[in-house]
Amino acid sequence: MRRVLIVTALCALAPGTATGAARLADDSRVHALAAVPSGALAVVDSGNPAAPYALIRSSGRTVTRLGSFGGRKAEFPDVAASGGSASVTWGVPVSGGAIVRVAAAPGRTGEGFGPTSDPLFGTGPGRLAFGPDAAALLAYPDRSGDVTIAEVAPPGRSPAAPPQAVTSSAPELRHLPLDFATDFEDTRVLDLVQSRTRSELRVIGTGAPRAPLLSLRGVQHPQAQMAAADGVIAVAYHSSGRVTLALPRGGGWSHRRLPGAGGGVGAPAPVISGGKVYVVYTQTVRERGRRPQREVFLHGPGGLKRLTRTAGTESYPFAAAGPGGRVYAGWTHRGGRPSTESARLARIG
Repeated sequence: MRRVLIVTALCALAPGTATGAARLADDSRVHALAAVPSGALAVVDSGNPAAPYALIRSSGRTVTRLGSFGGRKAEFPDVAASGGSASVTWGVPVSGGAIVRVAAAPGRTGEGFGPTSDPLFGTGPGRLAFGPDAAALLAYPDRSGDVTIAEVAPPGRSPAAPPQAVTSSAPELRHLPLDFATDFEDTRVLDLVQSRTRSELRVIGTGAPRAPLLSLRGVQHPQAQMAAADGVIAVAYHSSGRVTLALPRGGGWSHRRLPGAGGGVGAPAPVISGGKVYVVYTQTVRERGRRPQREVFLHGPGGLKRLTRTAGTESYPFAAAGPGGRVYAGWTHRGGRPSTESARLARIG
């Protein structure tokens, strides 16, 4: 009973804001999100095994398919943008790790992706961001398993600097970059650090506390995403099904559990706009006379908003902030008969 009352009160704080979500693609999930001046760039499934990911540009109303990328057996896609430029990355699993590649994204339909970069070999997938000089940067675990940041140059052109390892504890400890963000000249990596006995979330970079923000016994894979902009660092993660927001405080981290009854699927997505922190996440809602549904929520300085009110379920949230205070949320909707997935996007600010 207590759980039902909590969720009913939560929904009362957030009268329905379910309108305005664009349907990006059917039989598809949202895998990554970035923002450009003309809208958001979402990576979704293309349905083509030879190029399994599609890049969609959307304002939350109009939807434009820019093209497909990847290759057979490609996994772990990501997209990053800086101004009007954007790049995508993906990996192909091989023995002991993954071959990671990057390509410049097209600006319009029919333009085509740029040449695929020379391959980088890592022990896991890479996460993408842009440096201050508009160069694409990739954070990935190198051959030893340490987090390394590399500038990705087009084929035939040498990067301005060699790859730089930012940890030195592999292979005793395994590192996996979960997220990567740049803020002017500062780079921050959300690193999952694992041994046989402990799993930790750490942020590597300027202004980040050296202490772990989360430490768990055993080998675990906590769901988490990070945002860093305007001198602010924010990490949102699941803990016992509930969403927690972590912010630097002194030499450590402050932790705030956000409203909701739990049951969310996909890492909660923090986003920073105008120096303020927002978090997009999914939680289960139980309302009288309705079956339990998983809905999308937005938590910010003004409190809680419910972004969806559907007959299906919502999962795998992402968020991105663009110029002019524009903020976008993407997620995966499941519903209908037979039940299918569709990629959705809404402008929320």
